[in-house]
Amino acid sequence: SFVATLKSDGVTGNHFKKNVPLDFTVLYTQDAVTVMSGPKLGLFVNYLKSGDITINVDSPDIMKINGMGTIAKEGNYIDIYNVDVTVAKVFEFINYDNWVIVENGQAKGSATLTGTWSDPKLNGLVNVYEPAARVPIAVPVKLQAEMTPITIVDNDIYVNRNTYSVKNKPCLDADCRIVLKGFGFDYLECFFKSVNNEKIHGHLDIPLFSVDTDMLVDLWLYYGGDDALFEIDGSIIGENVNFISPISSLTSVGGEPPENPLNFVSTLNITTGSHASIS
Repeated sequence: SFVATLKSDGVTGNHFKKNVPLDFTVLYTQDAVTVMSGPKLGLFVNYLKSGDITINVDSPDIMKINGMGTIAKEGNYIDIYNVDVTVAKVFEFINYDNWVIVENGQAKGSATLTGTWSDPKLNGLVNVYEPAARVPIAVPVKLQAEMTPITIVDNDIYVNRNTYSVKNKPCLDADCRIVLKGFGFDYLECFFKSVNNEKIHGHLDIPLFSVDTDMLVDLWLYYGGDDALFEIDGSIIGENVNFISPISSLTSVGGEPPENPLNFVSTLNITTGSHASIS
């Protein structure tokens, strides 16, 4: 048997806002491998020679997760249960602020992980209680709901359609589908549709122009795939519209391409009311 210790100031990268410190101890014996982390992560994994595995995560104020199952060459089965995650705390570490800023929400549920490591299948059900978030690319105001159900079916994560409120006024139906490729991200698509004729203040910021307005929306957004395509389609009906498109952007058509072009496609119908400005 032997014991190994791994310590690091933190994992960094484009997907992290904060360093994620590493502090692991690995104990190897003839019949088992045990992995333990420091108290900040609170990870404990025990893998037996028979293939049985036990997983516990108890990270103070961030997440608690239990898991139990079997790992085998022909296929794995891991039952993930007692999931209890403070979503806003997790997003303090993840660098997705351009897409979503999570301000509140407690996720509770369970899942199963089956298949092989090269072809995993994740299924489960998670409810996020009292979610509150902003979508800076389109809806910078805080959207809230009592509960948002999330269904996971064979690596497809469905943030099921729900009605969200701004300052206690129901105003927006939204849902999202996130598709995984193995353990990695493949693509996402989201739908946003105004309800009850309630306008919300939005700021749509896309290549060539941005729109700042009080609006009714019916939008579909897509991002991902092998070509990192960003697509937005649908309609916006706006009052008090401020339409901004720098001259340099408009006159660049046919000129030299940018150094890192964005693969962007849009069919967007924008209708303005009696108060609109263009700059």
